[in-house]
Amino acid sequence: MKDLVSIITPTYNSADFIEETIKSVQNQTHQNWEMLITDDCSTDQTVHIIEDIKKNSRVKLFKLQENSGSAVARNNSIKQAEGRFHAFLDPDDIWFDYHLKDPIQAIEENQCPFVFASYKRSNENLEFVYSDFIVPEKVIYTDI
Repeated sequence: MKDLVSIITPTYNSADFIEETIKSVQNQTHQNWEMLITDDCSTDQTVHIIEDIKKNSRVKLFKLQENSGSAVARNNSIKQAEGRFHAFLDPDDIWFDYHLKDPIQAIEENQCPFVFASYKRSNENLEFVYSDFIVPEKVIYTDI
């Protein structure tokens, strides 16, 4: 699958947000994706929520045997990934519907090895708070 995107998401006690995070992936205009979630021994309802959602979707759940941190959880999902592209999504983040389509287009048109995006911060009611990072028009390797 030429343009399959593997979405890498670590979780730990993310029950309050994970459903909205997964919905934001399911609503993408670019629909060729797999979502790989590795749970880091959550003690809340996170795993139960994911298991309910993944029954009829491309969401895959992996569970660590001991609490090891988000880097280990991410790396576990990366090992399972089948996509040409990898996208990282934290369990309390929500993507705009075009979040995958635009970067894939930019990568293919400009032959760049990776892209990153601006983001907005919102409160728990999804009310815009402020922009944390605005991508400059042009960035070279030494600027990163």
